[in-house]
Amino acid sequence: MKRELLIFLGGATWAIFVFWTFGLLVGPEKEIVHKEPGHFVETQVIHDTLFIVKEWPPVLQLTGTTYQPTVAQCDSTPFNTADGSFINAVDLQYRKLRWCAVSRDLLKHKGGPFEYGDTITVVCEEQFYCDRWVVHDCMAAKYNNCIDFLTWFDRPRIGRDPNILVFK
Repeated sequence: MKRELLIFLGGATWAIFVFWTFGLLVGPEKEIVHKEPGHFVETQVIHDTLFIVKEWPPVLQLTGTTYQPTVAQCDSTPFNTADGSFINAVDLQYRKLRWCAVSRDLLKHKGGPFEYGDTITVVCEEQFYCDRWVVHDCMAAKYNNCIDFLTWFDRPRIGRDPNILVFK
């Protein structure tokens, strides 16, 4: 699975993140620094001056679930999303739509990192969900730090997975 994740994320960025996490990447002049929770930068000291060589987008660990466009799981208009988009059932069934909902605390107007229309990268154990998703919806107010994947009825369900890694 590690090999598949490396390929999926373009190799180098994920490899540096994994190597840093397990303490395998420490060079004499370069160093990976944990700037703040989920945010990493590569620094290098040149002539006693610290430079940021590379900065990675913040990585969030969210709890993931799935939902389908039904009145029981949504509101009275299950095919309309919070940003006004319309869910085409045929496109959803044939996996042409990779849309998700995020909890309200993750939306930019509530202080979070995401806006409607943002494309995010998801990494998790269930291979079906390791892909790029577009934020089109928001979850009910009772949820925090969560992502909900819009899927058709025959797609694999992930239950409630607390180990979903997400970044822009």
